[in-house]
Amino acid sequence: MSELNNSHVNEHVDEIDIKEIFTVLWDKKFFIFFLVSLFTFGSIIYSLTAPKIWVSDTVIALSSKAGQGSSSSNALGMATMAGLAVSGGTGIDKKAQLVMTSIHSRDFIKHILSLPNILPELMATESYDELEQTSNFDSSIYDFENNEWVQGKPPFFLIQTEYNNAVSSFYDPLGTGFIYMSVKHRSPVFAQKFLNLIISEINNLLRSQDLLEAEASLEYLYDQLNQVTQSEVLESITQLIENQLRTKMIANIRDDYAIYAVDTPHLPELRFSPQRTKIVFFGIIMGLIVSIITVLGRHYLIKSLK
Repeated sequence: MSELNNSHVNEHVDEIDIKEIFTVLWDKKFFIFFLVSLFTFGSIIYSLTAPKIWVSDTVIALSSKAGQGSSSSNALGMATMAGLAVSGGTGIDKKAQLVMTSIHSRDFIKHILSLPNILPELMATESYDELEQTSNFDSSIYDFENNEWVQGKPPFFLIQTEYNNAVSSFYDPLGTGFIYMSVKHRSPVFAQKFLNLIISEINNLLRSQDLLEAEASLEYLYDQLNQVTQSEVLESITQLIENQLRTKMIANIRDDYAIYAVDTPHLPELRFSPQRTKIVFFGIIMGLIVSIITVLGRHYLIKSLK
């Protein structure tokens, strides 16, 4: 019986507390309205003044003929001639990983940002003039008229961080087999331009590597061709030479040697951020939460002191 009475008393106390909370909130409704309005106004100002970010993206496929006659086939062929057991080829997954690793490698970043006008656009663009379709540079970082850095060229670790923040790549080996790439920037024109440039320079990089390897391989194979007399070995060397010549041919005639864009990088028409509706919504929610906590906290603090 006593337990029932205690339960009834506790429910009564909880009911009184809830009524007290609503009473306190109602009494401070103008303060709550003011604070929510303040947060809402601040979020509106922020959403209107925050720099616009644009994203250009693409879907990349691996060129099936890239490197057919180079590293993997050469290694396999030479190992077979030597009587060594070698596992299967590298596969498309490792080719994709090579491309993605190259895109974010320090050497490639240094190379691509050494090209004219790329580094200032990446590091010093403050905003984009949609009417003139030009980038506005931060004058405290880069003097566009004199083409010089105000406080010196940024250190590489900052450049690398900015590059990796701007350039994103993803490959799902269990999915479609495509590489998804995007570039986000304050200028939609530069985002598209930079993404196209990355694809082009990756093709040039991998093409140059395979051409150098093919030249070195051919020099060695031609030398061996003059020294070997066994017919089976001669046949194997001849096949390797054909593979290297095929690699050179493909590398010299194809612009999209290693990768090509299935979906060409587009000029973004809709901004990626700021997402103004979401910013204002979260501003209202934060204002409501802060105001309720402030009112109730102050009320119960004064009550406990009394």
